[in-house]
Amino acid sequence: MPNDLEDLMLVYSIHGVTDWNQASPILRMKAEECLLNKIATDEGEVESVINSPSTVRKFIPMPRHGPKQRGFDWSFFLPRKKDGQMTSLVLFILVNQARKDSVAFRFESSAGGPHGYSHVQLTSKLPELGLAASSWGVPQWLPASYPAFPIVARNWTEMFLSMMTAVHGYNGGVDDLIKEIFQQAERLNDAQKYMEVLNSVLVKLD
Repeated sequence: MPNDLEDLMLVYSIHGVTDWNQASPILRMKAEECLLNKIATDEGEVESVINSPSTVRKFIPMPRHGPKQRGFDWSFFLPRKKDGQMTSLVLFILVNQARKDSVAFRFESSAGGPHGYSHVQLTSKLPELGLAASSWGVPQWLPASYPAFPIVARNWTEMFLSMMTAVHGYNGGVDDLIKEIFQQAERLNDAQKYMEVLNSVLVKLD
């Protein structure tokens, strides 16, 4: 994976794990039931998921940041890789912890597959990640191939930033979050760099 992508994912994910370890015990228990305890819970596990050349079946908790009324309880992501190359990003959303209602998306590039363009689509194909159909709460009737919505992403760093924006929103969301996580690492120049990349990807209609 490109160094910029590994760097961004690591700094972001460490922040996410910190937030997750402060979540309520009942929320953590419900998420662990859905994902069969396949959740990274410390910096070492995060580094293993991100740096491994192949898929490590552990979802990374995303930071608890963004609009107060998000409409879901928590989000997790899984980078899927083969021979050191990214193949997709799986985004898992625990919508309602009490009912274990969930939904999942795949962010994929234009390489391979039938679509031919960078896109995001619903997915219910989590058994290939080692999850039993009865556990994760994603409706099995959801379409898993189409619709596939185009994303203006030319590389995996831009794809990852797009996924972050989808979860956290932009104004008061991902813009503040990027500044916050890199400020904590005393790397404000890198915050500006990633914001410039993100702003080059987002399309704003007048």
